[in-house]
Amino acid sequence: MGFKVFNKENSFAVRKSDAVMSFSISGKLEINAKAKREIGLKESDKVAIAYDDEDPRTFYLFIDPVNGFDLRNNGKSGVCFYSSNVAQVVFRNYTDDRTRMNAKIICTPMDIDGVKHYPIILPKAE
Repeated sequence: MGFKVFNKENSFAVRKSDAVMSFSISGKLEINAKAKREIGLKESDKVAIAYDDEDPRTFYLFIDPVNGFDLRNNGKSGVCFYSSNVAQVVFRNYTDDRTRMNAKIICTPMDIDGVKHYPIILPKAE
């Protein structure tokens, strides 16, 4: 019999007070109310996702007013957008069999070429 052990080392606790982005394998990507508020996102904004090709598990959210995905109300107090392509890349780079995951968003931006990028911290894969 094989046991899967859950402990502090391999668990990824996401609290309601965290800024979070949720990924679904079907392509729905949701940004919760705290992240929306702290980043200053509005439903009329357009966002994009980037990742570091040297570290394909490091993703970033940024506002792209020209080519970004349109944000819309997610039926709660956050926002969402749809991209099966982005979801497939995230799940392919993540080595787990999940179909949905929550990732923390660091709401203190990194400046990359004059654009604010918000790091997305994926949970540890098993």
